[in-house]
Amino acid sequence: MIHYAARRILMLIPLLLFISVLIFSILKLTPGDPAIVLLGERATEESIQLTREKFALDKPFHVQYVKMMKNLATGELQSIYYHENVVRVVMDRMGPTLELGLFALAIAIAVSIPAGIISAVKRNSVFDYASMVTALFGMSIPVFFTGILMIYFFAVKLRWLPVSGYGGHFWTLDGLRHLLMPSLVLSFTMMASTTRITRSSMLEVIREDYIRTARAKGVTERSVVLVHALKNAMVPITTNIGNQLARLFAGAVLTETVFAWPGVGRLAVNAIFRRDEPLVFGAVLILSAIYVLVNLLVDLLYAVMNPQVRYE
Repeated sequence: MIHYAARRILMLIPLLLFISVLIFSILKLTPGDPAIVLLGERATEESIQLTREKFALDKPFHVQYVKMMKNLATGELQSIYYHENVVRVVMDRMGPTLELGLFALAIAIAVSIPAGIISAVKRNSVFDYASMVTALFGMSIPVFFTGILMIYFFAVKLRWLPVSGYGGHFWTLDGLRHLLMPSLVLSFTMMASTTRITRSSMLEVIREDYIRTARAKGVTERSVVLVHALKNAMVPITTNIGNQLARLFAGAVLTETVFAWPGVGRLAVNAIFRRDEPLVFGAVLILSAIYVLVNLLVDLLYAVMNPQVRYE
């Protein structure tokens, strides 16, 4: 497994280089001059030219790309707006994003896996139909629309929760009240897909011969479902959870924007509007690296869950 992990990590280098070229190309295809956006339309031509020279905006595409990658690798890449190191700015916002994402993940797992198990065991029941319809709605409704609806009902109408903002860490009452709505919104899509995957995986497993054998031996239904069936159904479920965990950072962009959550997603959105190219480049590349690393960890977990899996 160590050799497999080492090969996969080495494969990430060309992948991240390709992603970096793609991100940089999209930035350069964006209409408008970053120097004019930064200084304003009333800026003089001389100040605009000086800004272009300062940030190498007047250089050819490949020269700008190499310079940006070099500065990022050496820790010298500076945000145009914040005048600070890009990596430091992103890491300062990573805490709220991780807090939001992990809390949403915990809610989704706590709700979706039991719902999927019950739907599989009580197939074609009222609970099964209700959970599948709810999952279909959860996968269909956009994150930003769900967020706006929750703000309207729970913050504006009922006044139970704050409209937006960050109230501190989740272990404080104010922090938990601010965290509850955005984490619920972010977990809806994950709840939907994980419930469906859990149900289908459990339905496939409980038809196996060893499940019938366990029941014939007198094993309790609780042990049959939670020990024998669920353990063997966890591989596709874990794959889905790992993919959703990586996608939580992408969904956090919309969620953090709607709820004014001070995370990396909102930081990247604001940087796009400000045409802060170094900050956009660094933030998106760091999120992409997290995405591929999470997928690698999910692959390595297969051998832990299923001893038959071996990496050569």
